[in-house]
Amino acid sequence: MTTNSCLKTWHIERHTSPWSGLTGDAAAEEATFTVRAVRQRPADPNLIAQPSGIAANDFLLFRSEKTRAVVVNAQYFSDLTRQDATGKPLRNGGFIGAATPAALKRWQGAELLGLLLEQQIILTYAHLESKVCLVSATEEGGVYRAELTGEHVYYTNARNVSGFRFLFEADSQTGKMRVR
Repeated sequence: MTTNSCLKTWHIERHTSPWSGLTGDAAAEEATFTVRAVRQRPADPNLIAQPSGIAANDFLLFRSEKTRAVVVNAQYFSDLTRQDATGKPLRNGGFIGAATPAALKRWQGAELLGLLLEQQIILTYAHLESKVCLVSATEEGGVYRAELTGEHVYYTNARNVSGFRFLFEADSQTGKMRVR
């Protein structure tokens, strides 16, 4: 992947995943694809570093060792469906969820995309890591559209690198977000 034509790039690594260490089998892994929105901050300590701009008493995602789950703040998002953009079949037609009016005041489409990638709501690797390139972005009729490409590293019997491509859309009127 050449980064010369990228408007922005991200390097995403598995060890920074909010779900790292929470899954031990296929059923537990499957459960991580639904991120429940909660209105109240859980009582135990949050084990996730928060994105820039999130106050100390606030949270975007919250990981609890007690419940062994990751939840999202309902102030910012509805329940979310994590989407695997590496070429596997998309869940719920690629629908991620909706940003609330409070989130839409705080973050524009490009910033929402960055949050979803960095917090690994949009998955861009199968096993280890990925490099993601924002190829183009437009905003028309209140809908932010971004075209992304990338490469991810995974292992079978040897190290493999595979390319992927996807589109991201965020509607500033409805808050609906999806990948295609």
